[in-house]
Amino acid sequence: GLPARIQKRVAGNSFLTELSSVVEEKVPALIETTKNMDIQRFIQLLGDLIGLGPGLTPTGDDFITGFLAGLFCTSGNDPARLHLLKALNYKSHIIFKATNEISRSFLSRATHGRFCESMVCFVEHMSTSRSALSLNKAIDRVLNTGSTSGIATTAGLLAGLIPWGYNKPKKGTSSLRVFISATLQ
Repeated sequence: GLPARIQKRVAGNSFLTELSSVVEEKVPALIETTKNMDIQRFIQLLGDLIGLGPGLTPTGDDFITGFLAGLFCTSGNDPARLHLLKALNYKSHIIFKATNEISRSFLSRATHGRFCESMVCFVEHMSTSRSALSLNKAIDRVLNTGSTSGIATTAGLLAGLIPWGYNKPKKGTSSLRVFISATLQ
């Protein structure tokens, strides 16, 4: 399955193995905090991951982007969930200062529910009954993004589906709006 594919790629990269232990410490608390709608703690935990790792888009930032994609997929029209996402959007200019300009741009877009085309395609494939082959191609397209970005973003997406529960939307609908970035294509 997908988690095994992610673990295999992490195991082959000493930096990701080390970093994954740091992220794993934060994820259970992040999931629980999101479930409980604790906005202050939610923002604090995301702030702990901002800028974590090297690269144009640090691994912690990529994880957050994926996590937000998962939350947007499961937010529906629930006022409390939308309030949590709006609160992050409101505070983002403060916590995103801890990362570089490129990553800040991706994170800012993610707080508005805008994600790269490959991520949207992956989510669309998850939420529709397409073939396993086309789903695997969509997964590979995300996983192969950058040196570590695709792995971290996918891990974040899977974690982000947990707090509010993932239910397949009706065919042809998705909570994600497409943001196509030339830097990821």
